[in-house]
Amino acid sequence: MTAAQDDDIEQLKVCDYYINGWGTKIDYKKSFEYCRRASINGNAEATQRLANHFYRGWGVEKNIMKAYSLLIVSKELGNTSVDKYLSYIKTLLSEDEILKSQVEVEFWLEEITINKLQNIHLKRTSGL
Repeated sequence: MTAAQDDDIEQLKVCDYYINGWGTKIDYKKSFEYCRRASINGNAEATQRLANHFYRGWGVEKNIMKAYSLLIVSKELGNTSVDKYLSYIKTLLSEDEILKSQVEVEFWLEEITINKLQNIHLKRTSGL
């Protein structure tokens, strides 16, 4: 399966195909990769799914702090449905982990911004 490099909606679809085994076998590593790509392209839903990968350890080492950070990023991107998960996951973290998660949030938001700027530059220079 291929998904356009900067098409977050197609990347999210492929992520879902691999999570659910739609038209392919379930493959959490591939699902993780497509969710990550869509997330870096600024897709709030994909960022929530990426958080779920970290929460469950699907295709990646389980990491509750990263899951929490990505849920915050998803919310920052406009996904208010994550509120119901944030309060629960926060109870699983120490105060130190909650503080460290802010650095992770800043990192992801910066990556998304840089990627968006690169995509704008590529479109301008390629005449799209």
